[in-house]
Amino acid sequence: MRKITLFRVLPAVALAAFLGIPAHAQTTACTKDKECGEREFCQFPTATCGKGEDVTGACAPLPKDCAQDFMPVCGCNNKTYANDCERQADGVSLKSIGECRASKSADSASSAPSSAAAFLASLR
Repeated sequence: MRKITLFRVLPAVALAAFLGIPAHAQTTACTKDKECGEREFCQFPTATCGKGEDVTGACAPLPKDCAQDFMPVCGCNNKTYANDCERQADGVSLKSIGECRASKSADSASSAPSSAAAFLASLR
């Protein structure tokens, strides 16, 4: 029998708290939002966005109220959210922590500077 220590459990609990997953949350396997309850969405494992063979998600509650904290995350819809709660409130799975990166095609399609600093540097 394998002994579970506190040091093995704490990182998982901390990650769940960071992502806003309630400790008491019950999980129901799903592949579509329709398979979840009225105030739930089908949340897929991070970075899978529901794509791939045998990828299943878990029904997760849609938050009612979100704090105004700024800890950006990227949703599977390629939209940057101010925090993970806002992403969940939109019913979107997590693609990555941090702001969404612009696609290469979007970068190459425009010759305009991507920021004010780049614009000022181009004036020299």
